[in-house]
Amino acid sequence: MGDPFEGHYTRITSLSEDAFVATQMTDEVFRTIPESTWRENFRRLLADVPDQKLSMFVNCWHMNEKESMYMWKIYASHHESICVQSTYRKLALLLPDDAFVGIVKYIDYDTDYIDVTFAVNYIVHKRTKFFSRAGTKSRDMASLRKGLT
Repeated sequence: MGDPFEGHYTRITSLSEDAFVATQMTDEVFRTIPESTWRENFRRLLADVPDQKLSMFVNCWHMNEKESMYMWKIYASHHESICVQSTYRKLALLLPDDAFVGIVKYIDYDTDYIDVTFAVNYIVHKRTKFFSRAGTKSRDMASLRKGLT
């Protein structure tokens, strides 16, 4: 919905190359790989984010106890939306095996870190600014399938 940070890594994540490399170097198997390779891998992970976003189909569901007219106005302003009622469990069970269902975590993109080793993490994070809409505390789900573009 117009958020340039959605599906992107945070500022802290972009500055965490040393911590990423240190973590890899403490692993018994990974420490056999040269540090320079881990640095290159980290930079590649960040560089690949824009392309990864283009290879995923994402849809969002909210898990609020009550409907929010404010949310309907934002996401269905042109009367092109439908309402589907389900549960997290039912949705997860009905989606194909290559689909991922996760709960969105709201973070501060200036101070919080997103783990770069799991590509879906970029999709299940949103800025805290989008957490509370018109006084409702939203718990959102995101589901996605890779390679649908």
